[in-house]
Amino acid sequence: MTVTGFILWYPKIFSLFLPSWGVNVARIIHFYEAILASMTILVWHLYSVMFDPEVYPMNWAKITGKISEEEMQLHHPLEWEELEGTKLTSNETEEERREEKFIRRMEEKLAKERKNYKGPWKLISRMTPYSSKRFKLDRAKTILHDEGEKKP
Repeated sequence: MTVTGFILWYPKIFSLFLPSWGVNVARIIHFYEAILASMTILVWHLYSVMFDPEVYPMNWAKITGKISEEEMQLHHPLEWEELEGTKLTSNETEEERREEKFIRRMEEKLAKERKNYKGPWKLISRMTPYSSKRFKLDRAKTILHDEGEKKP
């Protein structure tokens, strides 16, 4: 799909290398690849929401907006930990505890900055996208390094 996309993006350049019908064939291939990709996504979504044996005949969360605690722990462990404030597994090493503490300090610092922010429309998103612990730790090192704090 990438190759045909580039051919459709730059037809004049690729017409120098392809025969006269090359761009038209690329358009046809790209069209059917898009249909195939869309159908694949649709089938996967239908299976995971409706036909998966764990949720058959239907996942009721799309209607009620609620899921059970067991589903939350199984399918959304990071969000569960965030809501409960506890880890599902308690076998952390001392290094991991230091890293978590370091990340918490960074998040507290950012929360203070957001609280004091007076933007043009005072728009501050409370949602934080999922990111890995390694990314959060590197970000904390960068932010807190400017203040002269020690790294974990």
